[in-house]
Amino acid sequence: MFHFGFDKSKERDSQAWENAEKAVKLAPDDPDVHIALGYYHYWVHRAYDLAEQEFAIAEKFQPNNAEILAGRAFVVRRQGHWEESISNLKKALQLNPLNHVWYADLGFTYTALRKYEEAASYYNEAIKIRSDLSFAYGSKYNNLLLWKGEPEKAASALSGLAPNDDWSYLTWFLKNIYEKKSNPRLLNIFYKINYNSLNNKWNF
Repeated sequence: MFHFGFDKSKERDSQAWENAEKAVKLAPDDPDVHIALGYYHYWVHRAYDLAEQEFAIAEKFQPNNAEILAGRAFVVRRQGHWEESISNLKKALQLNPLNHVWYADLGFTYTALRKYEEAASYYNEAIKIRSDLSFAYGSKYNNLLLWKGEPEKAASALSGLAPNDDWSYLTWFLKNIYEKKSNPRLLNIFYKINYNSLNNKWNF
């Protein structure tokens, strides 16, 4: 709620922290408690060092936990340690090879590094697992656009994408803009988009 912008109130922060404190008292050695604390520090206060400490504690109890590796990957990415983030996400996927979100996250990371060919392969893997994954289609389209610079060719990435949620509406809206196409329904598409909901697909 807090991280994705739905509720950034002090009350929400206090409630999250109170719940975390209770959990630590009840189960101080439970790795899931420390994973949750890691995300609290990461998502609520952007306290990346504290988040990393909690993920490290959790890892002592469960060294082969894919969720811990992914959490650490997201934190170090925020700190600019791109290669370490990629390494951790790849390890997480070895343990949980069907996690479509992590494939898409790897794609995003490679896009940010301008390694477009590698990014495309991970978006494709995400879509193989979840063929209705609209944000992966949109990201694949954006990646092709940055890579090739040709909107018409980039549109091939959208084959199979149905405009039925906020990510798909945004992608089709941008596609028409990039291709300089006049579409009387364009504003209708634009006003359908709930921008808050776009964030909750990612682990930025």
